[in-house]
Parts: sequence; structure tokens; C-alpha cells
Amino acid sequence: MIDKDELKKLNPRKRIKKLKEMHDEREKESSEIDKLIKESEQEAKTDTLADEIAPQARDVDIADLFDKQEDSLDSQVKVDAPPEGGIDTKYAGPEQQYSDYETLKDLLPTASSGNLDENQLLAIDEIGERLENITYKTESKRVADVHVASIALHHKIRKYQGLD
Repeated sequence: MIDKDELKKLNPRKRIKKLKEMHDEREKESSEIDKLIKESEQEAKTDTLADEIAPQARDVDIADLFDKQEDSLDSQVKVDAPPEGGIDTKYAGPEQQYSDYETLKDLLPTASSGNLDENQLLAIDEIGERLENITYKTESKRVADVHVASIALHHKIRKYQGLD
């Protein structure tokens, strides 16, 4: 609180200086209070949103958790596991993507002239099956771009050969 009697005892220059200091302190406190109010309002909004999104609590019978084998993580891992040979036919790594792309790129000039032999057509079909059936898991943007470019080249070659 301002002690007016103390301020009156100061000479005018010191009084002005003291009043300005007090004014600056109050402005700083006011801005800090405004900042705290905004943060608190944001927290309140976040809490409200979290309450709306959070699932409702429900009673769970522990025995049911152990009876449901089809929903367990182990079951899902078995479904997603590669076949016994160790090669995952559902996934193509970047090496396969680059290899397919280079093969298609090499075949494009020949395909545009319409002179592909049986082995080249077979290679195009195999690459096409891989491109359509394999789930691609992005390892980088560049590999994803190669995958898309491979699909485009594959369609272009099939179009030149009249296969589409």
C-alpha cells in the first residue's frame, strides 16, 4: 500500500521516481496476473476437453481379460508375423522399392516402343503385384516418393503395352 505521508516527506524528484517505480511494479504484476488468467483458462479448456474425450469408467471382470485370446497382443503378433521362411510378403523394404523402381525405369524406353519380351512382361507383372499387394511402411519421405514413382512407371509401362 502507498504510504502518502512517507511520499510527502520525499523531495519532488525522489517522490516522482518512487511513484514511477511503484507504477512499473503494478504494471508488471498486472501483466503477470493476466498471463496467469490466460494459462488457467487454457488449462480449464484442456481439462474440459479431456473429460469429454476420456472414456467412461466401467466395471471389468478380470476373468474376461484372460479368456479373450483373440484380442490379445500375442494373438495379433502371431497374425502379423512373417511366414515360417522368414520373409514378410506383406512388407517391402526400401531395397525392394529401389530395385523395382530401377527395373521399371530401365524398361520404360523399351516399353514405349512396344518391344518387351516375355521375361520383361513377367517382371512387370511381379512388380505390379508387389506394388498393389504389399503394405508399405514409410521409413522416409524419399522412399515413399520412390514407391509412388514406381507405381506411376508401372502404370505407364502397362499402358504402352496395352495391358491396362
